[in-house]
Amino acid sequence: MGKGYAKLKGRGAKAQPFIMLRKDIFQSPAWQALRPLSRDAFVFLRSRFNGGNNGTISCSYREMATYLHTSPATAGRAIDDLIDKGFIIITKGAAFNMKQRQARKYALTHEPYNDPRPSNEWKSWSPQRGFADTSRKWDKKCGKNLKTVSYEIQDIITKDTDAMVQT
Repeated sequence: MGKGYAKLKGRGAKAQPFIMLRKDIFQSPAWQALRPLSRDAFVFLRSRFNGGNNGTISCSYREMATYLHTSPATAGRAIDDLIDKGFIIITKGAAFNMKQRQARKYALTHEPYNDPRPSNEWKSWSPQRGFADTSRKWDKKCGKNLKTVSYEIQDIITKDTDAMVQT
């Protein structure tokens, strides 16, 4: 097998890097529920993954907005959608003060991060109720997924109203 075989397989010196989208992700209900801008945002974040930087993938809303050709608020909603569906998690929050600006750092859940195996949180998402697992490891702002919190509050309210009706 000479140079011709390597060139034929795309392994030559002129081979370009590519972004892989796994078929199981593409066919999942969570992916199908994503808005088109959220899918583009995922591809952008995936393009920043180099095989060893999961958990330190940095991206600001402004940077994402430039890539998506939208406003920073719309780019933020696209990132929030990816978080809500379980495709990415926040590993470090953003900081913006007089001396230092830091964008959030993200991890892709289909790649290993702090564990030999990926968490694949997007697999447990369902269209009816969000996540089946109520004990999420990460959070967007306050320690729990906001959808999970709203369902927990609804359950508490329902239990309280049932108890009041019975008395």
